[in-house]
Amino acid sequence: MGRQEVIDSLISSVPGLKVHPSVSVKGDGIFAKEDVSADAVLVAESFGECISTERILESELKPVFVDNPGLVDYPDEILSLGIMYGLLRNECPWHAHCLAMPKTMDTPLYWSAEQMQLLKELNNFFVGDILKRQINTDWSTIHGPLGEQY
Repeated sequence: MGRQEVIDSLISSVPGLKVHPSVSVKGDGIFAKEDVSADAVLVAESFGECISTERILESELKPVFVDNPGLVDYPDEILSLGIMYGLLRNECPWHAHCLAMPKTMDTPLYWSAEQMQLLKELNNFFVGDILKRQINTDWSTIHGPLGEQY
């Protein structure tokens, strides 16, 4: 099933997910099919259906957080672990949501060293470099070891 088919399936099957009739959800965007009032709610979903740190902490991943209590202080790491788990496990309650997420992003985080050099005079170069190092550190010290352990 392709990403758009997953998105369409979620829209029709997730309880509490409502999409305004004047818009369509395609890929990474919400597009108006006709005029929509400025105060219209375009997409609404109950919080209980969303991927959240609370939901992940009470999921099948709970033993990871019991064994590693320091992780609960880092919501970004909780979400990262939850999304990785959701992508890998068909039985995960948020598996379809993870399949509907973009697979790539247009960000310097994924650029080659040569491409990054084009930004060397800009703040984006330094911010991108810091983020790349942080992601590599998080993988080698948190996500990789947890993947091996569990």
